[in-house]
Amino acid sequence: MKAIILGGCGAMGSESTRDLATTSDFQEITIADLNITQAQALAAELNASTGRGHMHAMHIDASDEDALVAAMRGQDVVINTMT
Repeated sequence: MKAIILGGCGAMGSESTRDLATTSDFQEITIADLNITQAQALAAELNASTGRGHMHAMHIDASDEDALVAAMRGQDVVINTMT
C-alpha cells in the first residue's frame, strides 16, 4: 500500500511522518511539502534510520488544485497535516 502525507515537514507533519515511517507497513510513503529541500532531508533521514528505503519526497503547493489531485491519485491513504 502507498500513502502520501501532505505537509509532512511541518511541526505536526514531521512527527506524524516519523511515526508512520517507523510503525506502519506501507510499502511507499511520500512526504509532500512546499519545502522540497526539507522533505528530501526528512525522507533521507527516515530511510537511513529504518533501512527500508520506502520514503520519498515531492514538492506540492496546496493552492494548485490540479497538482494536489495528481499527487493524491494512485495513493491508498492520504494524510493531511497542513495548517
